[in-house]
Amino acid sequence: MEREGYIGLKKNVGAVVLKISDKIVDEIYNVVAVLESYAVETVVAEKKIQKSEIDQLAKLVKMMEEYSKKKKYMEYRPLNFKFHGFFTEKLGNETLRKSVIDLRKRMYSDLTGGLTIAIHIDRYIEWHKKIIEAIKQNNGPKAGTLMKNHVMETKKFLLNTLQGI
Repeated sequence: MEREGYIGLKKNVGAVVLKISDKIVDEIYNVVAVLESYAVETVVAEKKIQKSEIDQLAKLVKMMEEYSKKKKYMEYRPLNFKFHGFFTEKLGNETLRKSVIDLRKRMYSDLTGGLTIAIHIDRYIEWHKKIIEAIKQNNGPKAGTLMKNHVMETKKFLLNTLQGI
């Protein structure tokens, strides 16, 4: 944990939890934005998504909306993982898939615990809907750009929240 910047060891004190570094947040979100935008754009361009899968994604987002209305944010989180993970799974690039999973785990579990979900959940759902719409239009570049912008906006929200802590 020390190597990854989560704790610091102080002589005669022991391990202390370090403040989340803006640099680490920035780096992780930048990498995830690039990888996930590439995944969704490529999956659409290579026609790896069936209409039934698009319908499943839409149902998933509808469930996210229901959880949002009920303020069930912990139930929302795994659905968000599933939404984003769908594209890296469909891509079929195991290295990319594992990298994104590891980075997303760090984003949620280690770094933020989903800190911005309650504040910006409606915005996140809107991004997901726009991504699905671009996929329905078979517009890979647009879907990729939307995914990238979604992840980058989430990063901005998180950094703003962390600076207020």
